[in-house]
Amino acid sequence: MNRKYTTPRSFSTDQLHAALGDVAGPARPDYLPDIVAQAGRTRQRPAWTFLERWLSVDIAVRRQGLARVAVVFAALSLMVTLLVAGVVYIGSQRNQPERPPALPTTPGAWRRVVIDSGAEGGVFAVAAGPRGLLAAVGEGDESRLYFSADGRDWTRVPADQHGPVGHNGAALVATDQRFLLVGNDVLASEDGLSWQRIADSAMDPDLRAGTPIAAAVAGPGVVAVGSDNKAWYSTDGTDWTLADVPPAPSEPSQLERPLDRVQTQGAVEMLGVAVSGRNLIAWGVSSWIHDDNSGTFVPVLWASNDGLSWASVPVPQSTRYATVAGGPNGFVVEDSSDVWLSADVWLSADGRSWEHVAEDAFGPSRWPALHNDDGWRVEMHLRSIAAGAAGYIAVGADGVCMLDCPSAETVIWTSPDGRSWSRLPVDDRFGAPTGAEANVAAAWGSDFIVGGESDNRPAVWISGSEPAGNGANTSAAPAPANPTITPVNPLTSPAPGRRPTGNLIAAISRWR
Repeated sequence: MNRKYTTPRSFSTDQLHAALGDVAGPARPDYLPDIVAQAGRTRQRPAWTFLERWLSVDIAVRRQGLARVAVVFAALSLMVTLLVAGVVYIGSQRNQPERPPALPTTPGAWRRVVIDSGAEGGVFAVAAGPRGLLAAVGEGDESRLYFSADGRDWTRVPADQHGPVGHNGAALVATDQRFLLVGNDVLASEDGLSWQRIADSAMDPDLRAGTPIAAAVAGPGVVAVGSDNKAWYSTDGTDWTLADVPPAPSEPSQLERPLDRVQTQGAVEMLGVAVSGRNLIAWGVSSWIHDDNSGTFVPVLWASNDGLSWASVPVPQSTRYATVAGGPNGFVVEDSSDVWLSADVWLSADGRSWEHVAEDAFGPSRWPALHNDDGWRVEMHLRSIAAGAAGYIAVGADGVCMLDCPSAETVIWTSPDGRSWSRLPVDDRFGAPTGAEANVAAAWGSDFIVGGESDNRPAVWISGSEPAGNGANTSAAPAPANPTITPVNPLTSPAPGRRPTGNLIAAISRWR
């Protein structure tokens, strides 16, 4: 109301309250005191439970979901238990040493693989490394080379990729990076099939000084020994240097027959080299030719700590021996020794001092005093020994005749320490209708590979790779029709390889 002329009016207190009430509407009740009072009389909610904290509210608060809650709770409990158990197991394994590999002491620990069912001959040399296996079959110009990545499937290397290999040919070497064929010419391959010449005697005068016969991963990279009283070393196989070697031995003090003074006398030919940690030993013979064209062969033994220089060391009592293997205890065995004439075992920590530990270590032949139809005595031969992390194996043949005979069988001995030897029982995988025999052995990681022949076919026996009845008989794949030659990448650093560690063992066959 906005009247220009009004008469002032006065109101009492009650009238004023009534007027204001009409304007503001009815007063609202104040419930706050009642709410506070009621809260004091009401029980408060407890803290969150495990289910309410980790499960959905729908599951946690509904009583009709208790069965489902129990299932979910059990599942979560199981998951937590498994997680804790896994953590405890992993932690315990970190503190436990790895279980050492076991020696292949039963026939079932071995399998036989025929490398090439369409070819004759035996395996005379093998090289085993991280990239696979090489096997040299046959001798000299008739030799063939085969490669396998797993020991089961073998492929023949094209003949135009290499020269003579193995026995009477280039030495086979496996480094961590590649394979080498070491002779007057040096070839390299990263895949075992395509090879490239990386050094030759025409360009390297040191390689012309003699002929490398045996080589090993050692010293600055690779070391080799061979003819004409010579040894070599190289960091990567591309450049070779003559090592310092002892002079040839003087004339033996006692000779049964006069010497032929026209012939070169005392020529030293080193036949093998073995490695144990930083220690190396090389062995061979010094040849003295008599006037009746017969010969006297005097054992020669060298030792080295680096492969750069060699020292002559005394030879344990024997008249000849042939092969040495380095490992936790290493050894030397008379090549093609007739075990019925006895085989002695010698041990050495460094190749310089020797301990005689056993006589007749390999026992008698299964065919004592047996002769074949031609009157030749049936014999047992030791051919090679190899050392691995679990111990040692020695291989050869028993029931050997002058010519092929069905009684011949591959024979394997095992030893955890090189002092005591046990002969492996044989079954069908170690024999064949026309005979079987082993020529060479090598360690391959924690396993062993043995090369030889079975039924006039090149074959290998491999331990630990696969359990099998009589072992697989796998033939090699044919060589590629158009092989490719790829450029080789020289190693940028020395290839240390897998060097065995520990002492050396020498097993020497002594003729009585």
